[in-house]
This record gives sequence, structure tokens and C-alpha cells, in this order.
Amino acid sequence: MLGILGLLVVNGFGLGLDKAPDELMSFRKTNLTTLAVWGLWWPSMIVFTVIFGRVWCVVCPMELVNRAMDLVARKVGWKRAKIGKWLR
Repeated sequence: MLGILGLLVVNGFGLGLDKAPDELMSFRKTNLTTLAVWGLWWPSMIVFTVIFGRVWCVVCPMELVNRAMDLVARKVGWKRAKIGKWLR
């Protein structure tokens, strides 16, 4: 999932800069990156969460990066930040 998200970012980076304002309206509706993120990714996330609960967190690229950095921090020996009682 992280790889797919990365490919979408690369695909959509800098697109539409050479378009006139009236062309941008149709370009926004036909761009693969826009369709994948706003038409498929977010609605799928909502449906998966409603039906399966936190199963989405298993494939979410943000959770993958978060867990990987947590593992690196533990290996290096960095201490975790303390959360105040008011926030807990």
C-alpha cells in the first residue's frame, strides 16, 4: 500500500501546472491520482472501517511508517515521550 501511495504521488506531482483555469476543471475529474485518492482510497477506508473496524490499520501506509520508525527508535534506544495526564 505504501508503494502504491508513493506511485500515486510521483504520478500526480506537477501535473496541471501548464493548464488554463478552464481546462483544470475537466483535468481534476480525469486525473488518475485524483480518482485513486478521492474516488477510491478515502471511500474504501470509510467502508472498511465501518464493516471491519480497525482492520484498515493493518494496510494503512501511515501506520506502516509509524511502526517502522517506532521499531528503529527502540533499536537505537531512544526513550518514548511522556504524555501528560490531561492528554491521556
